[in-house]
Amino acid sequence: MEHEPELGFDLAAASLRTDEADVRRGVETLAAKLEGALPSACRVKRRRRGFLSRESRVSAIEVALGEAHYILKSSRRGPIALRVQHVHDMSSRTEMLEVAEWLRLLEAAMRQRAASNADARAALERLLDG
Repeated sequence: MEHEPELGFDLAAASLRTDEADVRRGVETLAAKLEGALPSACRVKRRRRGFLSRESRVSAIEVALGEAHYILKSSRRGPIALRVQHVHDMSSRTEMLEVAEWLRLLEAAMRQRAASNADARAALERLLDG
């Protein structure tokens, strides 16, 4: 089997493990990449920084791939990574994951989807090029 190139998630994952400012930038970067690559499967929630502020920050990223939803939430204590399995549009199991594991599972799910779907393959290519 031929070796596939790694996704550009390693930089985002590394920045999610560092200080708070870097975490925010890493989440913002990841959200922008996923929104651009998977517009129909990715939802990004943003919250204004302050009452009168025009600046907003990513509060959550949710990527729906098949029966699994990959959710990354921002909190004061750092990112919270979840994988929620859905059966018949109902949540059946929620797993709390380390961010690196969440990124690895998301990448694997995207690769699996890309293997059988031309649109998903194009989205994966956009992520790799971005």
